Amino acid sequence: MAGILSTVFLLISIYFLPYPPALAVLIAVTVIFLRRSRLKIVAIIILVILFIIQITSTNLSAVFQFSGLEISLHQSQLDAYPPPLARLANIVENKIETLIFVRLRQNLFDGLDLSDIFSHYQPIILFLPFIYHFFRFLLHPDKTVVMLFMFSLVVCTFIGVHGQCGPLLLLPFYLYFITNFDL
Repeated sequence: MAGILSTVFLLISIYFLPYPPALAVLIAVTVIFLRRSRLKIVAIIILVILFIIQITSTNLSAVFQFSGLEISLHQSQLDAYPPPLARLANIVENKIETLIFVRLRQNLFDGLDLSDIFSHYQPIILFLPFIYHFFRFLLHPDKTVVMLFMFSLVVCTFIGVHGQCGPLLLLPFYLYFITNFDL
């Protein structure tokens, strides 16, 4: 029974993915191989392929370029400091590292944004199975899946999820949590 439900949820999830069919099938195969303990190396190879697609679909030159609006907003935040703290604010916050940290933080939370995932990539009806299986996964974590998810999250944090493919590297893991009845 669990295998049938898992397959049905996987088919529903794949149907709603806004990608070409070949890419959607690649994501589905990744999810299937993540569940099999002996075939995880195949999932790793497919994730490397998805990594290459994610990198090539993202404009890497624009990842850490800041628009005039972002720089203006940052300057207005600096101007909000009271005069006694203005010098300290310029020392601490008027560095490019601060802007880069803000961008990385924004990319991290954009990759983990469940409202975006379940509004653009998956139907909202699959949110309940996701939450249920995610918390069951936290009770019995698979180290390989955790390591691959962390790798994908770090990559998406550095390059962002606003490229042509969106959070392509993270979708197999969201689908894994939606369809994993084997925990």
